[in-house]
Amino acid sequence: GHAANCFANRNVGYSAVFGALPSVDYENVKFYLSPGRNLLGGIKVSEVAALAKAKANGARIVVLDPRHSELAGWGEWIPIKSAGDLAFLLAVANVLITEGIYNKAWVETHCNGFEQLAEGIREYTPEWQEQHTDIPAEKVRQLAREMAAAAPATVVDPGWHGGNGMYWNGYEAARAGAIVNALLGNLGAKGGLKLSPKVALGTIDNPPEGAVLEAAGGG
Repeated sequence: GHAANCFANRNVGYSAVFGALPSVDYENVKFYLSPGRNLLGGIKVSEVAALAKAKANGARIVVLDPRHSELAGWGEWIPIKSAGDLAFLLAVANVLITEGIYNKAWVETHCNGFEQLAEGIREYTPEWQEQHTDIPAEKVRQLAREMAAAAPATVVDPGWHGGNGMYWNGYEAARAGAIVNALLGNLGAKGGLKLSPKVALGTIDNPPEGAVLEAAGGG
């Protein structure tokens, strides 16, 4: 169905990491990484307008995409092998952790399982990802360092369709993107990710079935 080819992997992957699906503070972002999402070719006009403001204020925009999309014209285009987003994001996480440039205070306060992540991420080096992405290892290191320097106003776009929705490893790619965002400590930060507060709507009376039938003249 539509969800499987569009947003299901993103929704489930990000919810697995954050417990809910966050949105992006596009207007205030300083480093915007888009793995496979073409914001300018989509339907979210308000997001385009917000990112345009960030661009006007000097935001760095990096687009990972096998093709030169409309959004790629707004920043740096990095051609990547199809389905390579997962490998790239794992390698970015590797650099953030091994070089100690992740947001330690945020991770210690808000995250569980960091030790297991740090152990498991060791094998996913920038050199390892080259075979899956065609992106040089040093380019990955450069980008990871830039992302850390601009954090917490750095965002890996949760996206939909493209990188997360159209490949067999889309769920894991979405989860890897969420992990990188968490390592950058951007949740709740200006120019980062945000979770919308729940609105108190009260409750609706739920009378027994008999009372409903009686009120409807059928009991």
